[in-house]
Amino acid sequence: CTGLGSWNTAVGTVNAAPAGSLAFTGSTATAKAGTPVQLTLSVSPTPTSPVSVSLSTTSGGGGFSTTSTGSFSSTATLTVTAGSTRVSVWYEDTKAGTPTLTASSTGWTAATKSVTVDAGALATITLSPASASLGEGATQTFTAAGADQFGNAVPVSPAWSTTVTGASVSPSTGASTTFTAGASAGTGTVIATTGSVTADATVTVTATPSMTVTVAAGSTSYRSRTYRVPLTVTATSAAGTVSGAGVSLDVYSGTCTGSPVASGTGTTNNSGTVGFTFSTRSTGSYCAKATATKSGYSTGTGTTSFSVAATTGGRRAVQRKAPATDHLLRRPS
Repeated sequence: CTGLGSWNTAVGTVNAAPAGSLAFTGSTATAKAGTPVQLTLSVSPTPTSPVSVSLSTTSGGGGFSTTSTGSFSSTATLTVTAGSTRVSVWYEDTKAGTPTLTASSTGWTAATKSVTVDAGALATITLSPASASLGEGATQTFTAAGADQFGNAVPVSPAWSTTVTGASVSPSTGASTTFTAGASAGTGTVIATTGSVTADATVTVTATPSMTVTVAAGSTSYRSRTYRVPLTVTATSAAGTVSGAGVSLDVYSGTCTGSPVASGTGTTNNSGTVGFTFSTRSTGSYCAKATATKSGYSTGTGTTSFSVAATTGGRRAVQRKAPATDHLLRRPS
C-alpha cells in the first residue's frame, strides 16, 4: 500500500504473498491396510516462527498419528518448530484404495500426497452359497471370496474338499468348484482351505424320488395303406402323477434292442401323460421304450411290446413293393 491511508483489518484481511510452501517427501506412497506408514512433511523456506499444519485424508478409514503406535485420527495438527524444515507423521488406513492426503497451513502453499493402500493378509474366506440342498447326483457350484481383517477383498484360490459321502468336487483348487452329489442321501460340508484359513458350507443331499414310466399301446387302425398305433406314456411317482417331465420314445422292430425305427419327444401334461402315434406300413412285432426325465426325480424308463397284424379294421393290408419310413408323431394332449 502506498500513498495516504492504511489497511482496515477490522473489515478485511491483507492478502500477502505465501510465506512459503509445504511438501510431502515423494509424490506417492504404498501401505498395507492396518499397517502404519511413515511420511515426511517439509517446509520451505525455513520458518522463523512455529508453523501449525492441519492434516486430512479423503479416505473414511485413514488416520494420522505422531507415533507408529499412537491413536490415529482422521484429522491431525502438527507443529513445525521455528528453524526446522521437516517433521514426520504416521498414516494408517484400513480401507484399500488410493486416498489423497492434504497438509495445509494459513499463509503457506498446501501439499498433497497420494497413498496406495493394498489389502492386508488373508483373514477370512466366505463361500457362496453358504448352504445347499440338492438331490442325488445333482450338482452345485460354490465360489470362494477372500478378505483381510478389515473386509478388503483379497484374491483367493483355495483347495477344495468335501465330507459328504459319495460326493466329489472339481476342480480341487481355484476360485470356484462344482460339487457333485453321490447316489445316496446324507449331510456334510464343502471346505475351502488356503494356508491356515478355512471356510465351509453345509450341504444336504436328499433322496431323489423315483419316477415310474409306463407305455401303453392302443388299438391299431389302418388307412391309406398305413398302420397307425397310438402310444401313451405315463409318468408317476409315490406322490402321484408327474407333469412337465420330458419324454423320449423309441420304437424298435422286434425287441427293444438295436437301432429304433422311429423316435419322438414330448412333455407330460397335468395328468402325467403324453401321447404319440406310431405309423408304419410293415406288419410284425414291435417294442416301444420311453425314458422320462425331470429335475428332482430319478430318470424313469418303461417299455411295452405290441404287434401290427396283417389285417386291421376288416381290410387286408396292401403289401408295398419298397420300404417306407416309419414315423412317430406327437399327439395333442
